[in-house]
Amino acid sequence: MALREREQLKAILMECVAVGGVWLLAVMIGPFGTFGQLTLLERMQYWGMSIVLNWVQIRAALFFLHRLLGEDRFWVPVMGACMIASLPATFEVIWLETTFRPEIRKHISFLGLYPQVLILSLAITIPLVRFFIGRAEAIAEGADPPLPAAEPEQGAAGTAPRFLARVPIRLGRDLLCLQAEDHYVRVHTALGDDLVLHRFSDAVEELDGLPGLRVHRSWWIAEAAVSDVVRRDRKTWLRLRNGLEVPVSRTYLPAVREAGWS
Repeated sequence: MALREREQLKAILMECVAVGGVWLLAVMIGPFGTFGQLTLLERMQYWGMSIVLNWVQIRAALFFLHRLLGEDRFWVPVMGACMIASLPATFEVIWLETTFRPEIRKHISFLGLYPQVLILSLAITIPLVRFFIGRAEAIAEGADPPLPAAEPEQGAAGTAPRFLARVPIRLGRDLLCLQAEDHYVRVHTALGDDLVLHRFSDAVEELDGLPGLRVHRSWWIAEAAVSDVVRRDRKTWLRLRNGLEVPVSRTYLPAVREAGWS
């Protein structure tokens, strides 16, 4: 198994462990009166559906909202996913109360329960999603030692940008752009591309003033690499010298315009 696949599997396992930990904590402490009213087995079933199933629903909603809205946003997809997933989750909680605690079922309603389910979903989702987005920093600490640079380009201060030392020698030093991929940075040069285990934001910082711009949450482009501007479907794309087209997100579009690229 390749390093990238191992790290992806590790991230999935850690996420499962984290969700399982929240489930186990709820089972042990029995919030909302479930400790005194339900047995251990009943609490395992109750909170298994309340937390684990709801997390699966939130994850599915996050996946589609990221594809729809773009990965350069955080709060809109998270809020939207929790609001969407809380709809079926509320009905699931009502079913659970009817099954396990019928004596209090008559005191709850969908409209009264939905805000509580939404708040609980946000309280669980925001820390978990933030953690797994930032997990690249911890993984990057185990990156391979930097390779020696060969005739690197010069940064603003006249020194070789530090990140170029991480680029495989076979790719040369004619850097076109960087692309974030999970816990990696895909380096595009005039000779090809390859993955480097490093955090994207740190890679951009290590370019040390090399002329270029971050145009998307997942993309940085060298100024000398831009050959054309493409507009389609109300979106802006930058075409590079190697034919690659890079999306420009609305967040970074003003900086692109100010630089005169568009």
